[in-house]
Amino acid sequence: MRQGTSFRLMASDAARQAKEATDQAEALRLLQMAHYWISAADNEDWLNANSIHHPVR
Repeated sequence: MRQGTSFRLMASDAARQAKEATDQAEALRLLQMAHYWISAADNEDWLNANSIHHPVR
């Protein structure tokens, strides 16, 4: 599994937990975590697409 895929799974899980949270502060914290993981996945995808993460020898 690619790193970006696992980041998206973590974001999805955090968003699901936020939806089920009864405490607003906890829901906000979980949504912030979901945003963090989506950003990490997008960054990983960008690095892979631009061959920066795995430089050509």
